[in-house]
Amino acid sequence: LSIGSINAQYASEKSIISVAQKSMASKNYYDALSKFKELLEFDENNAMYLYQAAEAARFHGAYGLAASYYGKVLSGSQNQSYPQAAFRLAQVQQLMGDYNNSKNNYQLYISTHSGEEQSLSEQAQMQIQACEWAITQKDNENKEVKIKRLGDEINSQYSDFAATGNDKQIFYSSNRFINEVNKLFPQRTISRFLVSRDGGPGIKKDYPSSQYAGLYVANASFSQVSNRVVFTLCEEINDFDKRCKLYLARIDEKGNWSEPQALPDNINLPDFNHTQPSLSFDSSQMLERLYYCSDRPGGKGMLDLWTCSISADGAFSEPVNLTEINTAFDEATPYFDTKTKLLYFSSRGYLSMGGYDIYYSRNKGGLWTNPVNLGVPVNTSYDELYFYRGDDRKVFFSSNRTESKLIDDINNACCLDIYRAIVPDCDVHLKTLVYDANTKEDLIGATINIVEISAPRNTGIIQTNEKGNDFIVPLDCDKEYKLIVSKQGYEPDSVTFLSGKPGEFAEILKKIYLRPEKINLDVLTFDKQTGADLPDVTLQLIDLDDPLIPPVTVRESDANISHFIKIEKCHRYRIVANKDKYAETSKEIKIDCKQTGLVTEKIYLDKFLYSMLPLTLYFDNDRPRPNGKPSYTNLSYSQTFSTYYHRKSIFKKKYALLFGRDESVSREQEMESFFEIDVKGGKEKLDLFVSKMATELAEGKKYIVYIKGYASPLASDDYNKILGQRRIQSVRNEFARYHKGILMKYINSGLIEIREKTFGEETSPKGIASEPKDPGSIYHINASRERRVEIIEIKE
Repeated sequence: LSIGSINAQYASEKSIISVAQKSMASKNYYDALSKFKELLEFDENNAMYLYQAAEAARFHGAYGLAASYYGKVLSGSQNQSYPQAAFRLAQVQQLMGDYNNSKNNYQLYISTHSGEEQSLSEQAQMQIQACEWAITQKDNENKEVKIKRLGDEINSQYSDFAATGNDKQIFYSSNRFINEVNKLFPQRTISRFLVSRDGGPGIKKDYPSSQYAGLYVANASFSQVSNRVVFTLCEEINDFDKRCKLYLARIDEKGNWSEPQALPDNINLPDFNHTQPSLSFDSSQMLERLYYCSDRPGGKGMLDLWTCSISADGAFSEPVNLTEINTAFDEATPYFDTKTKLLYFSSRGYLSMGGYDIYYSRNKGGLWTNPVNLGVPVNTSYDELYFYRGDDRKVFFSSNRTESKLIDDINNACCLDIYRAIVPDCDVHLKTLVYDANTKEDLIGATINIVEISAPRNTGIIQTNEKGNDFIVPLDCDKEYKLIVSKQGYEPDSVTFLSGKPGEFAEILKKIYLRPEKINLDVLTFDKQTGADLPDVTLQLIDLDDPLIPPVTVRESDANISHFIKIEKCHRYRIVANKDKYAETSKEIKIDCKQTGLVTEKIYLDKFLYSMLPLTLYFDNDRPRPNGKPSYTNLSYSQTFSTYYHRKSIFKKKYALLFGRDESVSREQEMESFFEIDVKGGKEKLDLFVSKMATELAEGKKYIVYIKGYASPLASDDYNKILGQRRIQSVRNEFARYHKGILMKYINSGLIEIREKTFGEETSPKGIASEPKDPGSIYHINASRERRVEIIEIKE
């Protein structure tokens, strides 16, 4: 080529790049794709041209072409310059139903670029799950559902959508009409309403009026209980995006529409998109309700579903976000089926077959249930939107699946077409079996009542079987029912259930276990020391045979005034009693299966200090004051305990040496438990005991505390008696020195008196070593247990 030719080619290429980039910026993806295809004729391996062509093709809906271009980018030498290529290739493969390759490319993106964009990595993980789920769904296609694309009399090469009505008359929107206002090339189209009667050609309807030239008029929803119609008017933001507002018109007896009025600003929040309205009647509140989509603030992200009520005088309430349903991605085209009480909508935020899938949810107790995917064949890897029930067996929806008419034959890109699905006949029955909950035996003579939740005032289906425990009742599909079962002498039970979609179930089995009527439990509470009635006791009743039943709590404010608690026959219960300054007391009971009338139980509560007895305190060998002759010591128990506890490791090793190697580990563990549970636990119990006693002494109580001391048989009986007295003295010192001597005034005044009884070797059990040269006389756990002091009794 000559220099002039090269320069001309460069200038031409540069000019095309400029046009292509402007088209991408304005979201004119058709024009951008054609321009990048031209650029690829200059350089078919140019990575930038390939990637931008792939992006334009993806947004244009030419998924096959996009996949081809993304694949060339990934196989090229500059693939690292386009980190999202693997992710985008996986996206278009998923949209075409190529789930295995899509899954592989999502995994490729994660392995090579996971740390770069967290949101894309999270999406890739989610879509891998979606691909795996979609593969299983393809194998679970509902063969009973028959789907048909409506003919070319109704559908066109442009998007046809939002169909309402039935086979006799379909009212829908179409994007096939020339935009006479926007004259830009390529030629722009806008949406208008059409009506098809008896399957004939769609006839354009120029309402609300012809004055909305250049605006998109679509998404009509007609009221079932008034003459209202709500629809959208949309203006172009760029070559792709539109901003819509909701309008309302009235329809007179001749079918003429009034001049539309925009819905109030609390619905049409300025500068945001509000579209795809759906009117329904809320029978529970007896008012009309509007569902719609919006990207207004306060949602989960992107397009969300919103709802508001319409009062009898036409006032719109503040819109509410359907938070249980909405996701961070787009939710679209809501439709509330007043017959089934299901809210149908499309979403990109759940596990799906690919693009938009259709889901449904039910409102229970003011909350929306987890959405359910309608599954195959209604949903495909492409987009499914605008679900609408025409009559009992036929529904309409729109899809850009492969059967739809192409808008762009060259690039194999297509738009939404309207489809009709014929659902199978409903043939389902409920089988109920009734049993005794305790014996699990058949329960003869029960009565069932089946009530339709959406029509609770209607008379239910009532049957009694005096000869058996089984009931078989035919049901309608797509309904929620409540089954109520009763029998004299038993508590009634109920369960709610869905009858399923047509063809989903042939039989629904419910096994109901009725509990015998409850009997009364009366609990009487007493002071264990005096036997007197005890008021202000809190009782807790725990069902040991049914952990799902929450405990019942009762406060007996008056002493032994009957407060009956309902209990089950044949069940075991634990009664737990609590009262201030008393120890918690529990009692287990079993109710006879033949019990009738009243069951009375008596609970005796110990005062807290009394409940801690006997309180055992342990000592080191010949401590305190080893080899001492006096019966007196200056040490407190805390001091002798601290020295003893720090010798735990020595005792563990010495004790283990008394046995063979095979037992050494278990013997060390045995001594460890003794030190932690008995020695240390006894010290902690003493601290609590003295603390509680100090509180009661401050309240005017007077106590006599009885203590006795023990010793192991290592020394003489006389010496052990003296040693026992020293140990008791250390406990006396503990009382006297508690909190810097705050108990001394009670000791000196006689409000607390400590009396002792000492035992030495005389009380030691047989078999404990007593020879000084025998290590077991010191380190054996049995000998250790004999070196103790016990607080055995207190009296007021």
